[in-house]
This record gives sequence, structure tokens and C-alpha cells, in this order.
Amino acid sequence: MYDTEFGVALFTSLSIVTFVVVVWFAAGSLNVSALTLKAANDKLATSEERLRMATTGGGIGTWNWDLISGEMHNSPLCRQMCGLPVYDDVDIREIVSRIHPEDRAMVESAMSRASQSAGVLDVECRMVWGDGSIHWVASKGRTFNDAQGRPHRMEGIVQDITERKFAEGQNKLLAAIVESSEDAILTKDLQGIVTSWNPGAEHMFGYPSREIVGQPIQCLAVPGKEKEFDELLEKVRQGEIVQQFETQRRANSGKILDVSLTVSPLRDDQGALWGMTSVARDITGQRGVERQLRQSQKMEAVGQLAGGVAHDFNNLLMVIMSYAQFIKDSAGLNPQAERYTQQILEAGEKAAAVTRQLLAFSRKQVQDLRVIDLNELILQFSKMLPRFLGEEFQLEVRPQAGAAARVRADRGQIEQVLMNLVVNGRDAMPRGGKLAISLETADIGPDYCLTKRAHHGFWKLLCHLRER
Repeated sequence: MYDTEFGVALFTSLSIVTFVVVVWFAAGSLNVSALTLKAANDKLATSEERLRMATTGGGIGTWNWDLISGEMHNSPLCRQMCGLPVYDDVDIREIVSRIHPEDRAMVESAMSRASQSAGVLDVECRMVWGDGSIHWVASKGRTFNDAQGRPHRMEGIVQDITERKFAEGQNKLLAAIVESSEDAILTKDLQGIVTSWNPGAEHMFGYPSREIVGQPIQCLAVPGKEKEFDELLEKVRQGEIVQQFETQRRANSGKILDVSLTVSPLRDDQGALWGMTSVARDITGQRGVERQLRQSQKMEAVGQLAGGVAHDFNNLLMVIMSYAQFIKDSAGLNPQAERYTQQILEAGEKAAAVTRQLLAFSRKQVQDLRVIDLNELILQFSKMLPRFLGEEFQLEVRPQAGAAARVRADRGQIEQVLMNLVVNGRDAMPRGGKLAISLETADIGPDYCLTKRAHHGFWKLLCHLRER
């Protein structure tokens, strides 16, 4: 009996102990699970905070769109980029309403494609804010499916790319300017190797871009000026800007060009020098005009001097010819003296003609319209031309055959026209040749007569050239 009671008591005690142990272990296990869950929640909260700080610091907004209910949750930065209230969630319709009308259809089509089975969204568009300002945004997202494989939500990010788009626009504008410029615009590395070459450079120097890129810029050197390139490269390597440096360059054809150069250093975002850009303007024509202007100024100065000398000489001639005429008109003059006096008068007339030519050349002579014979004028005028032209030229004069070629004109001005023809003919034949002056009649039509106040039967003075 005692054994039975003892056994029951022992079993009961063991059961109680087992229950206590089980309860103790269960309580311990629950405590561990609770601690583990709390640690996981803390870790998740920390991760979410880090993600929020990273996206906010990086200027990235986030959004989550429930494709079933249509609800959308957006981060404050996302709403700000769309020009919407920062602290209130907005649905997809409000965001779409902010898209620029020209971009809206494109974005809606992209969203529709991305909302299909695990689709991807990648768009750039303009958002119109409430104040009318336009901002560019880039949005990337992905669609997630539920357990049955049906699309049920889309998550993504959005970033303001207004500055990037502005920079791209500026770069495109600068590229268009460079491409359309008539100036030669090129870049080189620090050793002078050509890295870019615009169409203006192709046209100016005659080298296609595919041939010159990768070649040293010294290929444009004019013989004797090779050291100039090294000096310019060294200045730019020191950070200097060379502005409007006038020099010469040799084109692919061998032609020597007068150019004005501006060479500037190129630096990266950290300020390190990595290359240089050159802008060359062809001033060959300008230099030619300047030379012509200087020559014209010289000729004008010579004309003024000639006019002054001719004026003074003409006064002396009047005195000489007057006294010669007095002597000729004197009574009792012997034949030999009369002959000498006549020669003085004839020489004075010739000198007066030269004076008129000088005055006409200097344009100081008052217009003196008279009836003159062009045949007689060119025959007399041509007597002084051989000394003017030189031995390498053969002069031929062809007057108008038949009747006298009479016109009413200023003799000095006609002589000036003839002198201009001869000068132009001489300059056109640097090696010499045959120069023929002819006088012909020209049949001038009524239209020309009306506009130029000319008459039928005008004479035409021509200068024929034949180079050696």
C-alpha cells in the first residue's frame, strides 16, 4: 500500500517538475523569440532610416503604386519634384496632370507597358509646377506580381534632372555653334596632337577631320616658323591664354594663310589641365585689303604731292609761255630767234598737257568740258606710255578708222581713264606682254541710255592684253 502511495506521489511530483521545466523552457523560448523580433525590427528601422537618408541626401524621391486599388504613396521629395504638396499623399491622376502636355502621352504609354507582367519603367519628362515653371525629372520603376503571378504593385524612384538637361542643351548649342562656325575650331592635347577638328577647320586648311585627328598640329607650320608652335604650347601648358595672335599657317594645298589665333587651356572638373583649344580666323583677305588701302593711301599722297607740284609748275609755265609769246610778237625778231621762240611755246604746251594730267591724277583740276578728238588724244597720250610700261611690254595703238572720233568731255579725265586701263593691263601681266589700245564705236541700247544718260553712237575705249 505504501509502495502504491509512494509511487503515485513520485509520479505526481515528477509530472509537476516536468510541467515546470516545460513551462520554464517555453517561457525562455518566448523571451528569446521576443528579443529576436525586437532586434529584427530595430535593424529594419535602422535600414529604412539609412535608406531614407541616402535617398533624400542623393536627391531621390520614392513612390509605391497599388495597381489594384490605385492608391499611391510618395515620399515628400517625390511630391516636391512633381510640384505637389509635400505632406499629403497624392494619387496617380494628380501626378499625371502635372506632366507637360507634350510628354503626357509618352509617359502614360510607358506606364501602361510597365504595369504588365513584371515590366520596367524608365522615362524622362517635364513637370509643370503650379507657378508655371518647368522641371525635368527621370523616373525608374518595376512591377511586382502577387502569389498568383498577377501584377499588383509598382515601386520606383524619381530624380530631378533639370540641371543635367540644361547642361545637355548648352552642350548641344555649343556643338552646333562649333559645327557651323567658319572659323577653324580645334582641340589638342598637351603634346599638340589634334583631338578634334570642326568643318570650319576642314574648309580653311583643306585637311579632312579623319586625316588630321591624331596628327601633330605642327603639320600646319610655315617653313621657318616651327619653333612658334613649341612656344605657344609651352605658354598654354603654363595656364596662359594666347589671344588674337597674328601669324601664318600652311594649308594642305601649300597656300600660306594669314590667321589670327586664340589658344586657351582646357581643364577638367578638378581644375587639372588636360588639353587646349584653338580658334583660328582667316585674315588673308583682310590683310590684302589693308595692303590695298596702304597702297591707295600712298597713291593718294603721291597724287597730292603731284597736284601741288603741278599747280606750282603750271604757274611757272604761264610766266615762261607769256614771255615767250612777248618775244615772238616783238618787232624785228630774226628768223632764227623766232624759230627758237616757237619751240619754247610748243614745249610749253606739251608741259602744260603733262601738268593737266598730273592735276587730273590728283583730282584737283576743275572739270573742263570741251569737244575733243579721241583719236588725237590717244595718239598723243601713248607717246609717254613706253617709258611708263618698261621694255618688257609691247604697246600698240589702234585709232578709230575713218571719221574723227569727237566727244564732249574733260580731256584730263579721259586721259585718267586711259591711264587706269593701262595700269590695270600692266598689273595683269607681271611677266610682260603685248598691250593694245583701240577705239571703237559701240551700239548702246535704249535701256542703258536711259539709266546712264548716254546717247547712241558712244565711243568705246578698249585695252587688249596678251601676256608673254
